[in-house]
Formats: sequence, structure tokens, C-alpha cells
Amino acid sequence: MNNKVFLFFVGVLVGAFVTSVICISLGISAVWTGSDIHGYPVNGSCAYYPVITPADAEYIVGLIDNATEYVYVECYLMTNEDIMNALLRAHRRGVTVRILLDRTVDLNKDAFITFAENGVDVKWAPEVYPRTHAKMIIIDGRILFIGSSNFTYHGFSKNREANIVLVGCDIESYKSMFEKDWKLAG
Repeated sequence: MNNKVFLFFVGVLVGAFVTSVICISLGISAVWTGSDIHGYPVNGSCAYYPVITPADAEYIVGLIDNATEYVYVECYLMTNEDIMNALLRAHRRGVTVRILLDRTVDLNKDAFITFAENGVDVKWAPEVYPRTHAKMIIIDGRILFIGSSNFTYHGFSKNREANIVLVGCDIESYKSMFEKDWKLAG
């Protein structure tokens, strides 16, 4: 196996492992299975919600469908039709939708074209990074979805993935990272 390919797969596994360790260290044991998600308070105004798959993308779709100001997405792989349709609906409602997709993944081309043809702000992630392996959604400056799930059918319905949604927490550093990457993308 080529060293670069081997290192890529090691990176994917390490990322999934780190996300799982974070969830376990926070005491996350609940599983999102549709309607029984429960929040865990961090402090008076901040809570976290585990989204551990396999499950469907219904919860993430619901977050996007309730966005009122903006939805920023930065991801490695986007093929999940439910998530893509939710982003298109948000755009049609007048919500600012900005999407950064990894340019090295051929499967992203269809999503890029779909979003561009529908007037959604979509860019290829900046070339200063060999890969944009982030999987995050920022909604209205108060909700952050982040984790190991690619935005694919398998990422939510088949694979074991560990994700977390932060609500009401300080997510400014993630928003700043997205805005920096958006600017670098040209």
C-alpha cells in the first residue's frame, strides 16, 4: 500500500477514535434513533446532544430546516440527499447557505453542481490544505454539529460514527475557522 494512502486511512481512523473518546469522556451514552434525543447541560446556557450512528439524518435535517439566519457547512463528502435538500430548502427560505466541499473527492462534483445551479454559495475548499476532512455545520451562530460522519447515506444510516451537537455554547472559533477557509477559497 502506498504510504500516502496508508497515512490517509490512519488519519481517518484517528479522527473517528478521537471523536469517540471525546463523546465517552463527556459521558455521552445516549443514541440518536429518531425521536429520543436528550440534551446534556454543560452550563446554564450550553447543552450538548450526542448523534451516534447508525441513525438517519432526520435530526440534522431538522436543525437545518429550523435555521433562520445562516447555515455554514464544511465537509469532506456530501452525497446525502436529505441533507442536500434541507440545505436547498434553507436557501429558498432566504437563509444564507455557504458550503465548502473537499475538492479532492470526485463524488462531491454532483453536489457542487446541484448547489451552484440552485444559487447556493458553494466553493471548493482552499488548496492550502491537502484535504478538508472537517465535518461540521454551523447554524445561526448558536448551533454546531461536528463529528466523524461524512454527509452521506452511509455516514448516517450504516456506519458507526460519533458526532455531537452543541447548542448555546461558544462556537465562535469554529465560525472563525469557517470564515477564514471561505475567504481562502477565493
